[in-house]
Amino acid sequence: MLSGLSQLKNMKMNNMREQLIRALLAHAQGDIQKHVANVEVYLTNPAGIGEHSDITEAIETELNIIAKYQDQVDVINKYFKQKNINPVTPDYSQYKSQEYRPE
Repeated sequence: MLSGLSQLKNMKMNNMREQLIRALLAHAQGDIQKHVANVEVYLTNPAGIGEHSDITEAIETELNIIAKYQDQVDVINKYFKQKNINPVTPDYSQYKSQEYRPE
C-alpha cells in the first residue's frame, strides 16, 4: 500500500502527464485546423493566391503538414493515452468542400 505522500506524488505526476498530453494534442489539432483552412482557401479561391503559381503543389505541401500532425495525434492516442483521458477526434465536417466528381 502506498503512503499518503507517495499517493500525492503519483497524483501530481499523473496530472502533469495528462496536462502534457492535452497540450500536445491541442497543439497538433490547432496546426491541423490552420492547414485545413489553408487548403480550403486554395480550393475555393485559387486565383486569389498570388504568391503560389502552382496551386496543386501548395495544396500538397499543406496536406503533408496535416498528415504530420494527424500522425502525432494518432500516436499519442494509441500509445500514451490513459483510460481516464478521452481520445480527441477532431471533426472536420465544417471544412468539407464540394465533392470532386471526375467526368
